Amino acid sequence: MGEGNTTMKVVLVALSPSIGMQFYTAGLAGALANAGQHAVWVVGSAARRREAFDPSVTLVAGHSFSGTGLSAQALNSAGFRRLLRLVDDIEPSVVHLTGPHVWNWPLALLLRKRYPVLLTQHDATTHEGARGEWLKGMYRRAVLRSADCLVVHSAAVEESLRNRGLLPPATSRMPLVHHNFDYGTYRQIRAEDSGGQYYENMALLFGRLEEYKGVRQFVEAAHILHRDGNAGALHSEAGIKMVVAGAGRLAGSLDGAGHPPNLEVRNHLIDDRETIALFRRAGLVVLPYSEGSQSALIPLAYLFQKPVLVTRVGALPEYVRDGATGRVIDSNEPQVLARAIREMLGDRETLVCMGQEGHRFLQDLEKQFVTCLLETYERAAGRARR
Repeated sequence: MGEGNTTMKVVLVALSPSIGMQFYTAGLAGALANAGQHAVWVVGSAARRREAFDPSVTLVAGHSFSGTGLSAQALNSAGFRRLLRLVDDIEPSVVHLTGPHVWNWPLALLLRKRYPVLLTQHDATTHEGARGEWLKGMYRRAVLRSADCLVVHSAAVEESLRNRGLLPPATSRMPLVHHNFDYGTYRQIRAEDSGGQYYENMALLFGRLEEYKGVRQFVEAAHILHRDGNAGALHSEAGIKMVVAGAGRLAGSLDGAGHPPNLEVRNHLIDDRETIALFRRAGLVVLPYSEGSQSALIPLAYLFQKPVLVTRVGALPEYVRDGATGRVIDSNEPQVLARAIREMLGDRETLVCMGQEGHRFLQDLEKQFVTCLLETYERAAGRARR
């Protein structure tokens, strides 16, 4: 690798306290560690979750945060200076800012004087219901211009940034394939591979519950399926079970009032054990988003050999081979959603075939991800040496 086959030192700066960003960073670190000849440090909030990371990765907690925006914690100048010293002590070949945070801009401006700085941009815009979009947009523009290389995970995000003049010259697009489990749990799932998968008469909406994820439409689709008698399901006498699982609060959608008997709501943070049980049982994983960029839930479904049903928004269709690993629908309107769920759960043989094809697709994406990640870091380090 590179000149003289020397070890590349990579620092992943992960300041966001989000569990999703912690697992994203763990996925990057694990890919580098498994590739060999990469010494990996994780600095920031994510480093406090030791169990998520490959044992060979060095974790340096540094300053901790409860959010990613402007706050009293973010105004801690001593913590900011300490973070810079932590990175300088490592003398990295490459620094990668892995998730959103208000410190990213000053960090990139200062660190790129000494090291190549990469930045992952997960979303092109903020999601529905997010406050301060105008101010966040201005700050995003400044952050994107401060990095040496931008990492994106979909053509949709790349195109959106390009259309608004926000795409820097050095941009690397690679698949999003990180898992949502701690290191030991993930290795166990991989070792078991396809063992223990079922295809119950169940449609699963999983993850943190937000307005843009179509929770209301999913609940209304449950009403429609119950009212129409679930005709065409795998086991019509049992009916289609609709499961919403995840933390979050949407007024009026999850209060239990008037829920049909075929709807189950698990409105809490789902741990690894419960996640595994749900995905092994599900016949179908549903992402009825009204907007968005991409989602780690699609590769998670493929990991358990489950097909997906997604709406044609953002990058979701990029991660689905329509008709082969799942289905893409044009609207999350409840009638459309209910019809697609009924049709997919009504054909178990096709569900199983789609799930198996999704698993193979995930393996292809993982290979692409590792290759692209290593090439991106090596190019960045190579430019710095010249």
